[in-house]
Amino acid sequence: MKAWFALLAIPLLCAACAPAAGEPPDPLELVTEAGRHIQEAESFAVNIVRSGAPVFIDSAGLIEFVRASGHYVAPDRVQARVRVLVSGIAGDIDVIAIGNDQFYRHTVLTGGRWINAEFSPGFNAEALVRSESGLARAMAAIKDLRLLGVENLDGVDVWHLTGTAAGSEVAALTIGLIPARADVQVDLYIRVADHYPERMVIVQPDTVSATQPEPSTWTVEVFDYNGGHRIERPE
Repeated sequence: MKAWFALLAIPLLCAACAPAAGEPPDPLELVTEAGRHIQEAESFAVNIVRSGAPVFIDSAGLIEFVRASGHYVAPDRVQARVRVLVSGIAGDIDVIAIGNDQFYRHTVLTGGRWINAEFSPGFNAEALVRSESGLARAMAAIKDLRLLGVENLDGVDVWHLTGTAAGSEVAALTIGLIPARADVQVDLYIRVADHYPERMVIVQPDTVSATQPEPSTWTVEVFDYNGGHRIERPE
């Protein structure tokens, strides 16, 4: 199965550089700070939803990704439930990664039992979340970064930033599922109060076709930072 896990990001510099009250922050400094918050978090929860044109996580094109919900625990643990369509039939795959060890469980594929086997080739949560070559690099790859202003997102005031990037360079934001190398549109929503990332939306314009008029769109929500999550090794 194709690598799908990997996780978000956006890192910072100095509180001394923070703008005066009412003055818009520098976009690059804001994104850098938000990324650092993610890198330094002890844990957080994440939801990822794909809409528009389908994306498959296997080379045969049989397993279509729909959504994933899970959490990360520092320094190297991730657990998630992934909703997929297998030959058009909906089902859930439970996944746990601890360091380089991976486990997954599916009603049909594994008979409902945990299997200690590779689900996402090369996936390592510590490398993807905390490494300077992982999520931080993905955020730094966003080009033409612009601050659009303050918006209210489900009752939370956020800074809305937008830009573009090569799909291959920001794949970590969608847990490694973006297969395209063409440019994607990226919108970032960072909380005004504490500069923690709240939501990321990635759009793949090159997935539009005569049969798929809506592009593949990934909505990534990060929340419950340092919420005391636990991830145990399966029996």
